[in-house]
Amino acid sequence: DNASGECASDIRRERDIQTVKLLIEEGFTSHAQLRDEFPVGLSLPLLEVLYRCRMEQVNDGLAEEVDPIIWSLIGRDDLYHNIQASRRELENESLTMDRNAVHHYPMPERDNENKD
Repeated sequence: DNASGECASDIRRERDIQTVKLLIEEGFTSHAQLRDEFPVGLSLPLLEVLYRCRMEQVNDGLAEEVDPIIWSLIGRDDLYHNIQASRRELENESLTMDRNAVHHYPMPERDNENKD
């Protein structure tokens, strides 16, 4: 019984992710846009999908590499900003490590002056 509940939850989550992606493809960038441009009977279910995505943090299906508009649409601009800050920090650490690395180059061979 619990397994069927988890399966239904996974199916709903996948549908929610697909709905968010379709909204983005159709040019929607904010929940206010949905609220203002659609009749209540259509906007409420869509806003509920965005709410579920926001509350459940459906980031496994939306991954880090997504367009920031998706995070904005579900109301999680903070996640995008955190991801960007983490990336910048990693890049800076990498650059610092590269600058501080000691490069060892082989010494050129000298002609042996003591040759007979």
